[in-house]
Amino acid sequence: MCQAMDEVLKINNLTKHYGRIRAIHQLDLSIHAGEIWGILGPNGSGKTTTLALLLDIIRPDQGSFEWFGGKYGKKSRQQIGAILETPNFYPYLNALENLRIIQHIKHSYKDDLDHLLTTVNLIHRKNSKFFSYSLGMKQRLAIAATLIGDPQVLIFDEPTNGLDPMGIVEIRNTLIDIGKSGKTIIMASHILDEVEKVCDHVAILKKGDLIKTGKVGSILTDKFTIELGCTNLEKLHIILSDDKNVHSIQTKPEWLQVQLNEEIPGAYFNRLASAEGITLDHIRSTKPTLEQEFLALVNKG
Repeated sequence: MCQAMDEVLKINNLTKHYGRIRAIHQLDLSIHAGEIWGILGPNGSGKTTTLALLLDIIRPDQGSFEWFGGKYGKKSRQQIGAILETPNFYPYLNALENLRIIQHIKHSYKDDLDHLLTTVNLIHRKNSKFFSYSLGMKQRLAIAATLIGDPQVLIFDEPTNGLDPMGIVEIRNTLIDIGKSGKTIIMASHILDEVEKVCDHVAILKKGDLIKTGKVGSILTDKFTIELGCTNLEKLHIILSDDKNVHSIQTKPEWLQVQLNEEIPGAYFNRLASAEGITLDHIRSTKPTLEQEFLALVNKG
C-alpha cells in the first residue's frame, strides 16, 4: 500500500483533440495517496476524456501520465478500480454470481464478497438477480466490483448520474465510507453539491482547460475568515489590527469580516475582546462554498 504522502498519479501536459474539438489541453495534475479528488466541470469540459486517458482507453495527442511513480510498470492498472459507463452485468445472475465473474476477469479469488456487498449496502440482496435491482442498486454493485482485488485507486465517472435523491444519498455515503478506508478516489462530476460533500480536493475544468485546483473550500483563497460583531466596531478594528493572526479586515454594517492566516477558534477572539472590555455579540466562521468558488472561476472572462 502507498504511504500517506506518496504520489499515486502524476499528469504532465496531457492533451487530446477530437478533430477541431479540444477535449483536454495541457493538463498538469498531481494526486497523492488517500486523497479524494473531484474532477469538476460542466458537460463538455473534458472530465470523461481525462479519465479515459488515465485508464488507457484512448491515447493522448501529447503529454504523459504515470501511476504510482512507475512502481508497477505495465501492471499499474491492476491497482485501479473504475466505472466509466453504465454498469453492465448479466441480468439473470445474482450479485454474488456477477462478482465471481469479475473475480475471474481480474484473477482475484481471495475477496470476501459478502464484506464487499456489506460495504455497498447490498448484502440483503446478494441472491437477487441483477435485472431486479434499482438503478442505484446497480450502481452500488458496480462500486463493489471496483473493489475486487483491493485496488489502491478508485475512479468513478458521474457516479450519481440519473439517480433519484435516495439513490444519490446512498452512493454518496458509500463513497465517503470507502474514502475513510484510505483509498484514493478520483470522481468526475458536474454536480457541485456531490463533489463538495464527498471530495477533499477538486480540479475544475472548463472547455478542456484546467482552470484551478486545490482543497475544497480553499480554491479562491487559502485564508480563513471569521465574522466578529459588537457595539464598538471601531475599537475592535484597532485591537485586531495588531494581532499577528489577522491578515486583513473588512468593515461591514454590523460586523467585521476578518481574514486570518490560519484557522483560529472564535473563543480566542472572544477572550481577546473581553480583555479590552468588549463583548462580542456575533461570531461566525465562514468559508466560500464550492458553488461560489466554481461560479467565480468559470464565469471569469
